[in-house]
Amino acid sequence: MQTTIGTVGRAFQLAPEAESIDAIRKQLKEEGHFQVDAHLSGTQIKKDLRKAMQSN
Repeated sequence: MQTTIGTVGRAFQLAPEAESIDAIRKQLKEEGHFQVDAHLSGTQIKKDLRKAMQSN
């Protein structure tokens, strides 16, 4: 059985190696995720992604 990870889940996978949220957005779009900007536009998700980026 194949599971597909969603846009937000993949964003958190990318975060530890990412330089910025914009870099995460770009990578997600290149991977074919839809509505990336909508998924990553909220204040809380940006805060959580920044925290995940600092954990590397």
